[in-house]
Amino acid sequence: MKKTNKVVLFSLILMTALSFTNLIKIEMDGKLVKPAGIMVIVGIVAFFVTRSVNDSKNEGLDIKSFLPKLKNPIVIILALMPTVMAFLSTFLEKKYMPEVLQHIKNRTGIIDKSQIIVTILSLAVLALGEEIALRAFFQKQSTKLIGFIPALIITSVVFAMGHFSFDEPMIVVIDLVEIFIDSIFYGLVFKKTDNAFCSWVSHFLANAIAVFLLL
Repeated sequence: MKKTNKVVLFSLILMTALSFTNLIKIEMDGKLVKPAGIMVIVGIVAFFVTRSVNDSKNEGLDIKSFLPKLKNPIVIILALMPTVMAFLSTFLEKKYMPEVLQHIKNRTGIIDKSQIIVTILSLAVLALGEEIALRAFFQKQSTKLIGFIPALIITSVVFAMGHFSFDEPMIVVIDLVEIFIDSIFYGLVFKKTDNAFCSWVSHFLANAIAVFLLL
């Protein structure tokens, strides 16, 4: 158990460090490399390797219980908030700050409608990976160490920094703040359900709607 706890702590520190590597411009063959993506892989591996520290095998990720838990009215409201924000922020940014939308398109690699199916499938897989890594592992284990509120904030900072992309400072700040707030809601959904499949539904739905709005 002590050995497993050391792995948990090491993984939390490594994921945090990796999330900030996007602040360093690393180029290979003229293309910008973002090693922060490795953070998700570390989190997924750590989640499955350290499950022995959980009270139950399905703690944090239970496909059998996620639909019943999604029926909770509070969970539904929390889960839909990132989607509501996607509509609101896209409307305001189209009207007042279209450069922010262009930044998001560049950051996410959204190209055109011809690749919409591939994009949506990729979003589904990536969102699930991020929820396992960031909520089922990072938030869950850091909550045990420092309490829920600090863990929620730190997880959301790590999540936001993992999406950092270079641009004008104000544009980057707006993008990161939006990602941070979305992460807060994903974290609250996870807290209410203890199930990354529930926060994944919220995460994927918000991302999918955002893609359609951007296109």
